[in-house]
Amino acid sequence: MSLIWWNYRGLGSPSTVSNLKYVVRTYKPDAISPSETMTTSNKIEELKYMLAFDYCLYVDRVGRGGGLACLSN
Repeated sequence: MSLIWWNYRGLGSPSTVSNLKYVVRTYKPDAISPSETMTTSNKIEELKYMLAFDYCLYVDRVGRGGGLACLSN
């Protein structure tokens, strides 16, 4: 099982999402766990479909920071 755990410091930027897509295509992990997502659960759900993962667990951000997600197959 391969896992990527990365402190993204915000998944709202298109360049960050593009970099994440590249990493997932290149390394084909079984799961990824971005921390400090600084986004909402809706954005994480979109990311799940965009990256073709089957399952998603997340904790919404609090205030202007935080957020944690785990996407897996």
